[in-house]
Amino acid sequence: MVELQKSSLDQSPGIGQKTLILVICLLVAAFCILVAWAMPRPLGDLYVYLAGGRDVLDGKLAQPDDWAFSTAGRVWINQNWGTGVIFYLTHKAAGDIGLLVLKVLILVAAAFFIAQAARQRGSGWAIAILLGGAALGAAPDTMTMRANLFTMMFAPAILYVFYLTRRNVHLIWVAVAVIGLWANLHGGFIFGLGMIGLWTICQIVPHAIREGPASALQRYWPLLAGTVTAIVLAGAANPFGLENITHPFIVARSEVWRQVTEWRHIFSKKLPRVPLPWGFFVVLSALSISVILHVTVDLLRGRPLFQKIKDRQVGVLVFEISLAAILLFMAFRARRFVPLATVLLAPFIAVHLHWLLNASRFILPTAVVAVALLGAMVVDNTRMLRHYSPANPTRPTETFLQRMVRYETHFPVGAAEFLNANNISGRVFHEWRWEGFIKWRRPQMKVFMGGRAQQIYDEQTYWERRSIVKGDQSVARLAKLDVHLAIVPISRAYLVFHRAITKAPGASWAYIYADRYSAVLADAAWPDTRKLIELAAAGKLKYPDPASAALSKAMSLYSPAVRGPYKEVVESLQQAAKIQSSLLCYEALTNIALPGEVEIPKAEELEYRKYWIDYFQSEASRLSAMDSDHPDGIYQLKCLRGVYSILSSLYIQTRQFENMRRAKIQMQQVEVEIKNMIEAW
Repeated sequence: MVELQKSSLDQSPGIGQKTLILVICLLVAAFCILVAWAMPRPLGDLYVYLAGGRDVLDGKLAQPDDWAFSTAGRVWINQNWGTGVIFYLTHKAAGDIGLLVLKVLILVAAAFFIAQAARQRGSGWAIAILLGGAALGAAPDTMTMRANLFTMMFAPAILYVFYLTRRNVHLIWVAVAVIGLWANLHGGFIFGLGMIGLWTICQIVPHAIREGPASALQRYWPLLAGTVTAIVLAGAANPFGLENITHPFIVARSEVWRQVTEWRHIFSKKLPRVPLPWGFFVVLSALSISVILHVTVDLLRGRPLFQKIKDRQVGVLVFEISLAAILLFMAFRARRFVPLATVLLAPFIAVHLHWLLNASRFILPTAVVAVALLGAMVVDNTRMLRHYSPANPTRPTETFLQRMVRYETHFPVGAAEFLNANNISGRVFHEWRWEGFIKWRRPQMKVFMGGRAQQIYDEQTYWERRSIVKGDQSVARLAKLDVHLAIVPISRAYLVFHRAITKAPGASWAYIYADRYSAVLADAAWPDTRKLIELAAAGKLKYPDPASAALSKAMSLYSPAVRGPYKEVVESLQQAAKIQSSLLCYEALTNIALPGEVEIPKAEELEYRKYWIDYFQSEASRLSAMDSDHPDGIYQLKCLRGVYSILSSLYIQTRQFENMRRAKIQMQQVEVEIKNMIEAW
């Protein structure tokens, strides 16, 4: 019986078992792809593509730039122009749903080519499919709806074609055609040129060493011809000529552009809030462990290292080792290359993992790995499903795609509606990520600088923008640029900027639009924008909703450049807070309530503070009584926390220390509630 059992274990799994493990791996890979597809992340580039694609169809490709006033008529080297056209036409034909379907099709195709490349190197279908999905799920936050998705698809596709050329060298022309298309979709094609060149060298040189150069050229001339043709296509069959090839190296030569987050190295200390790409480290560990174990077992069995490698496989091995080394160097040098490294290393891992798990004979180890991967993906992404819940209290009410790109909270949605409703145009200073969104929603605006970065802007403009955001003579700098409008977030990152242009000595700017997340400010020193400020203060501009109308009027009156009558300012701010609680509104009320901004006769100070204590106490009671378990409820809690903070300061000034301690306790309780809500959702 023992011998019978042992004999049965040595047999290969039957068709039913193979089908079962294949289905398991397929389901796990599908879940990994789903995670990569649905991972939410603010995405300004999407709107750059949509607006850029619209421009291409309007005949503006490779023409002097008309987006920005700071580009001096330079041509936008838009290497992603083809992606823009695809995205724009997809959105025009099928809206948000079309873009979501397009993204999943690209990801599925990428996983398919990863699996096919792994199969060509000897992996079984189950492991190949599993690694195809895992490679995409390992870095889901980088699989956003950007042009780099095409690089994630094309890079493993040409790797798969390279392996096929071992049997039919003329298939290299398929890779050449792919690179020709790729060169008009994303700048990552330059890596494709490197791959085809490396593959050609690694096939020709070993053969030339063994059998002579003439024999190598006779056998592999299509590889050499294909490489030359791919370079010619990339440098000629595009709107920008040879600059299409040279342009991607600008970042490598510039310290300025390497300041951008995605171009910084993995362990950069200047990115404390950006998490390490742990998925990449898991992939790297899997590759290292599987290779080391594979080589070690061969040595322990008395086999000379690389004994099983045939002459024709030497070139493949050299290619894979060289490619892996290049990918790892690039990934550690810049975060931008982490997903590319993960995708292209996956087929190599699949080969060794297939051997390590003995997947051809046993299904259990493969099943264990698949289930473990599924468990890790589920645990690591439990919040994602809750993120898309319509009842999510940390998000406003949005569509699926809007949730995916964090539409309401990370883009000036209401501000764009305001600009369109009032037919406002001209030069504008803005948040970096909003360049594409502004051009997509309000093409009449002339932007300053944004996500197109080195493709069109110079380094001087970059440093100028940083100085303005930091509040370094912002009013004077904007005046010199002839900029009299600004569209910026209401956030800590722009707090200094807000104060620099509205409150600092010599400041002349005022709010003409404000909502919870963004604001439009105008220069009172310029006649045209001064009229907008006057209309805003009178409540005569058009606004998307009553809440933004009330807050905009109140903030306009509150702005020092306008400084409406005290009573009217206070009543306007209080009315705005009543319609919809707003951190910006409460900050303004706090500045009025605390001594310094408003001069109060000493005899009236006590009564003045009592009035504000009563007001904020009533606001605390009102906000506390409101249900926060609804979309955007967390914002309401943040307002309540701010009110308790204001009260504690007022209590200190009036020496009500017991009330101050009570307010701080209440504030801490709200902070705990906010923390719990964030963790839960």
